[in-house]
Amino acid sequence: MRTADAIVRTLKEEETEIVFGICGGYLFWLLRAFDEGGVRTIPSRHEGAAAFMAAAYAQASGRIGVVFGQGPGAINLLTGIASAYCDSTPMLAIAAQAPQGGYAADVHQEATGSNFGFDQLAAFAPMVRETFRCPSTVSAVRTLRRALAIAHGERGPVAIEFPANILGEEGSFEFLPPARYRNEPRRVDVEGVEEAAKLIAGAARPAIIIGNRASHRGLSDELRAMCEEAGLPFAVTDFAKGVIPEDHPLCLGVLGHSGHEGTHAYLESADLVVTLGARLDSKTTVNHTAGLFSNLIQIDDNAAEVGRNFPLRLGVIGDIPATVRALRAALRTHQIDRPATDWVAENRRKHRTYREPLAIEPPHEMGSASVLSALRERLPRETLVVGDSGMNLHFLKRFFPVYAPDGFYCFYGFAAMGSGLPVSMGVQIARPNEVVVSVIGDGGFLVYAGELQIMAEYNIPVIVIVLNNAGYWQVGAYMEKFIGSSYGCAIQEIDAAKIGQSFGCDGYTVRTLAELAAAVDQAVAKRRPAVIDVKVQGDKLEDVMLARSEQFVAKVYGRKS
Repeated sequence: MRTADAIVRTLKEEETEIVFGICGGYLFWLLRAFDEGGVRTIPSRHEGAAAFMAAAYAQASGRIGVVFGQGPGAINLLTGIASAYCDSTPMLAIAAQAPQGGYAADVHQEATGSNFGFDQLAAFAPMVRETFRCPSTVSAVRTLRRALAIAHGERGPVAIEFPANILGEEGSFEFLPPARYRNEPRRVDVEGVEEAAKLIAGAARPAIIIGNRASHRGLSDELRAMCEEAGLPFAVTDFAKGVIPEDHPLCLGVLGHSGHEGTHAYLESADLVVTLGARLDSKTTVNHTAGLFSNLIQIDDNAAEVGRNFPLRLGVIGDIPATVRALRAALRTHQIDRPATDWVAENRRKHRTYREPLAIEPPHEMGSASVLSALRERLPRETLVVGDSGMNLHFLKRFFPVYAPDGFYCFYGFAAMGSGLPVSMGVQIARPNEVVVSVIGDGGFLVYAGELQIMAEYNIPVIVIVLNNAGYWQVGAYMEKFIGSSYGCAIQEIDAAKIGQSFGCDGYTVRTLAELAAAVDQAVAKRRPAVIDVKVQGDKLEDVMLARSEQFVAKVYGRKS
């Protein structure tokens, strides 16, 4: 058997059905093996987009995401891989390499580090859990198994390099089912869980913050039941929206710079705060506001996160799904009776969470807040929603509640602008029967606009909502406010609908909320790739950023003279 065929057989044992990448000369044997082995290849128009598709596919399917590239194409993968690393997403990156007989001879696209060249695995190293350079045909499958075990066990991307000659060589290989070379993590800190349950049961006014490492883990029903049984109000970090549907009576809203004021107010009044898989970075905690996390319990599968930015009452390190199940069972042994739903209802009423005047009584009809409010009314409840980065995401987090369980996707740990388009494609490929909507700005839309051709060719029916404001105005607003300039932030206005049509997608241009409603209804009904160009006006950053966020930004950027 050729090595390439052995690689594909191993991936098929991992239930890999779809892989992502662009063809290359050193990938010939692998591409043929995918074809003959029944693994569908989705080609992208840029390898960076392929990496985001693979990462999103992993989150939406529960399987490992697989992406491949060679030479500059392998290096193009890095932004998507770095994003998967920041958001703890299992992923396998296969990098092809020049034939071993040409090493140190500066052959075409050699990337071994020889003769003043660079080493592509060294480039991957800072943003993957581990790198592997396959040294021989006989070791290929064994090396691949170790890479897969680490990706699953440590929940992150790994990179493996195969020289072109090894991919085409024949050898004898030992094949094992995944259960024989890796285990699904299920570690539980039993004593820590028992102590956490006692503290939660005994608290007068507790809350739990659900973070991104607890999202897309199949935990929505378990978390919802735990919160209901324990009378435990919950908030979500800004890129874990919708883990539990956001109209749940215990949902406080979103935490972070553009989150909900009521969420922050409740946390400041809580006597116990539990975080679950939450990355407590500056965005989420509004520059590490200590008052949000008094009497803190941190539960995480990443030991480096626990106690990193805030003092602890208790740290619990263990596999998140297993720990959630154990904590729910431990809480059931306590008698808990508190009016948590009344607290949350009063908090949401007072702060008009998701129903602020900017969305309901807007000063300008086509402001992002009112557009997103209208969009929420038209889209099916179970729509899967994908965010990008920039001002559009700030408005999306605050004004668009997600109702599909675990139905929000956004690689916001690294916050790569433009990722939203390929991410939505990866989600749609993994969940072909669902309605998937990507909300993105015009700047982000242009980053990977070529992927619209793949959407059309493969009939990937994502609905792309382009909030078109002719610029990078999150940055521009900061610049103007704090240094008196917005140089470099304007974009000549594009016609996103025509761009989509030129690639074979349906295109809609809307300039009123009525036109938006009609376009969304048509796009949902037709189940075709669609681009809806929405001209938004009147957005102000201060309308969506918390006052405490403004103070943080002022410290970072300074005041204009």
